Amino acid sequence: MASTALYLTDDAGVRWRVHWVCYGPPLATPFRHKRLAVGDARANSLYFVRDDGHTRIALLRPGDDRRITPEVIAAHLARAGSPGRPVVPRTAGSSGRLGS
Repeated sequence: MASTALYLTDDAGVRWRVHWVCYGPPLATPFRHKRLAVGDARANSLYFVRDDGHTRIALLRPGDDRRITPEVIAAHLARAGSPGRPVVPRTAGSSGRLGS
């Protein structure tokens, strides 16, 4: 089965590839993501990736509009943020870094 790709060009003329992604269980291991087929209802986020690799992520919440239309996908892009470094809370005896 051939993979389908979806692209969106924003109002500034920037082209983004849109990926449906599941982050963490049940489809991916903890703290990892798994790319799904375009439109997969199990996705909990949309990854928007420019040609230069810059990525923005929109979390999909229950009740969010998941239709595949230019307007709906553009609205998800408009609220998407850049991925940050993981935040690990400090606890007694922890340095606050991953693996500590």
